[in-house]
Amino acid sequence: VLASSSLREVPDGEYDVTLTVEDRLGLSGAASARILVDQVAPWAYEISPREIARDSGGVVYCAAGDARLVIGPHALGGNATVVLEEEPLPGAVPEGVGEPLGPAHRVAWGGATVTGSRPVLELKRLAPAPAGAADPVGIYRVEGDGGWTRVGGDAAGDSIATVIDGEGLYVAATGPPQAGGGLGIVSLTPRALSP
Repeated sequence: VLASSSLREVPDGEYDVTLTVEDRLGLSGAASARILVDQVAPWAYEISPREIARDSGGVVYCAAGDARLVIGPHALGGNATVVLEEEPLPGAVPEGVGEPLGPAHRVAWGGATVTGSRPVLELKRLAPAPAGAADPVGIYRVEGDGGWTRVGGDAAGDSIATVIDGEGLYVAATGPPQAGGGLGIVSLTPRALSP
């Protein structure tokens, strides 16, 4: 062992580390490596992009940890690389939609089809709704034409969740409720367990 270091006080993130050594003749050499410090959940293997197996499903977090996507077993038509990434808000907020309460999040699963229970998207660490806002908080999908469609949302504290049926860009905002919102029917997959 040439050297050791404790990373307990280092914040989570990626770092470039360079080790330089010098021998007795004064000759030196250096080697660099990129390392990931991951001491706080969500763990690195849960962060987007993540491979999700059709038969087992899984959970994917964005790198900032402020969004989570839960995909149940058999929810997708095949194995998929699932992406959940934060993006800037796209342009102006359409009329009829209130103030966005957090960043937008891109959801993608490589074109796999939703075949079972729909995935659940949870957006966390939202800003409080503006004082006096009459409309409830909801999750909106940003459409290709720039319009926003409310897909649902059940708020609890500083987070909101809803089922989604497709890839796209999603944002939490205040706005008038639409029919069909909320988590809807939860589908459970029976499992046989043996000792």
